[in-house]
Amino acid sequence: MAPAEACALVVNGSFWPCRNIAENPEFDFAINPVDMAAAMLTGVVSAVLHSHPMGGKPSAVDRRVCKQSGLPWLVWSMPDETWHELSP
Repeated sequence: MAPAEACALVVNGSFWPCRNIAENPEFDFAINPVDMAAAMLTGVVSAVLHSHPMGGKPSAVDRRVCKQSGLPWLVWSMPDETWHELSP
């Protein structure tokens, strides 16, 4: 919830909301491992989503961690109402 970054997964083609447990959730996100485990037990995780409440394109950190995750990422820039897609 704004102003914190929101985060979610796509599991079996459906939106799976997750809790952001980052130390500074206004500027970063970390998916709660319990939420990630539950998603993985439910089905196939096919993408990671998170928001940028203050706007902007994906950061260098977003790009690096997307590549490490091996999953596509979608970043929602809230003020612009624009999706940005990253490929691993």
